[in-house]
Amino acid sequence: MEKNKIKLGIFCSSSFKNYPFIEGVLNKKVEEIGLIISNNSGYKLPEKYSHEKNIPTLYYPIGKNLNALKANDLIIKASDCVLIVDDGNSKNNDTIRKKCGIINKKFTFINAPLEDTILDAVKEFFDTFEKAKESDLRDWVCESKRGFDKLIKLREKYHKLIK
Repeated sequence: MEKNKIKLGIFCSSSFKNYPFIEGVLNKKVEEIGLIISNNSGYKLPEKYSHEKNIPTLYYPIGKNLNALKANDLIIKASDCVLIVDDGNSKNNDTIRKKCGIINKKFTFINAPLEDTILDAVKEFFDTFEKAKESDLRDWVCESKRGFDKLIKLREKYHKLIK
């Protein structure tokens, strides 16, 4: 790794699929990134980005010998700074933010646009299951209260657009 390049730890939920969003965020600092650190447990977007930009990646794979909490601690400690992308579907993001604060680790917390992440899926879902029950919708967004609330607002916007 080149001197003066940052080691960036990235945390996002495994359900977050908006690669253009991640790419747009990271492209702003691509020249400064020397290493991307991930636990390779559903974090396919950082892996894809590092591969495309030819940036080395360090993995702390979760498995028999390493649980998610320990992997997260290792990622935080190995990083110069941490990027937390929150789409409302991760229970760990607040914990990661607190851990960064405790050890005085520089971090950036970004609320990802849920609407962009699921817009096509929402359109298909509402077109197919117009009379879906709330419980079906809640299950569909992994029982995330924040995600569910955003989905209901998105459904209201969608209905206004198609009328």
